[in-house]
Amino acid sequence: MRTKLPEEIKVKPKLAEIINHMEVGDQVRFEAKKHGALTAARSAVSRANSRLGATEYRVFSNDNGVTYMVTREAPIH
Repeated sequence: MRTKLPEEIKVKPKLAEIINHMEVGDQVRFEAKKHGALTAARSAVSRANSRLGATEYRVFSNDNGVTYMVTREAPIH
């Protein structure tokens, strides 16, 4: 058995982790085939907004979910 380094284990980052690490002003384009379905993004955005108690994250798609954008904006007070 060969001993591996952690960098050798290919792990796809979870969509929710990417969303949680976005900073205010970020806009990220995702591809459903690579990153997960639009429904998964909507769930992650909903959980993040709920945790913050404000609507900072938004998700939208112009091509029926083949690709989608997640944005994070400063909350309006």
